[in-house]
Amino acid sequence: MEAHGCTYCGNLVELDLRSQIARSLSTAPALSYHWQRDRWLPTYRRDLRLNGLAIVSLLVFTVLPTTIAGLAVYIFPPLAGSRGAWVPYVWVVSVGAAHCISALWLLAECYQWPWRSARVSGGGESANIENWGS
Repeated sequence: MEAHGCTYCGNLVELDLRSQIARSLSTAPALSYHWQRDRWLPTYRRDLRLNGLAIVSLLVFTVLPTTIAGLAVYIFPPLAGSRGAWVPYVWVVSVGAAHCISALWLLAECYQWPWRSARVSGGGESANIENWGS
């Protein structure tokens, strides 16, 4: 196996020059990208399945902080009629939304789902796979 080091990000990369695919060996699972005229695009992995541990971990990551914030509001409710009585309820909703968005972002980054719209090569770089890395 021939591996190269990326001078831009410092990751180890395996290059397949025939099919113009670069696989990052520094991540698990190995993320792969293909060259599309002027930029790197993610190669979507249809063979990778969600496992139960990932689902349970992300559910706990989303539900546990929201439950803790909700219990705090339930045990220590705001004073009725006070100016900021709405703040704790907005806080609970924002904690839940922030953790849910973070969990979805982690899944999209790990499994390279097609609905994720992150650009792989930033900064308008025009690199070719023959002179990339090494």
